[in-house]
Amino acid sequence: PRWMDMGYDIIITSDHGMDKYNNHGGVKCEVMQSPLYVLSKKGWKPNLENMNHTKVAPMIINRILPSSDFESYCDRLIKDSGYRNDFSCMN
Repeated sequence: PRWMDMGYDIIITSDHGMDKYNNHGGVKCEVMQSPLYVLSKKGWKPNLENMNHTKVAPMIINRILPSSDFESYCDRLIKDSGYRNDFSCMN
């Protein structure tokens, strides 16, 4: 509550999910799914439609950086991650 009173938005997530065998990381649908909670007193509601974990960092960066910086950083982030940005299992 103190952080929100100070004007911060709070995002709670993880970098990956886990399958029933406790495997994590990788590109299987089970390990690509992760929780995402957003708390904002300012009313920020990110578009979570078709959200997957490769879109979490760009969503946060878009909130922090001016749009011109965001576009170049987002493209570089996805390219450097080695992940494709079309995981149909994450809809």
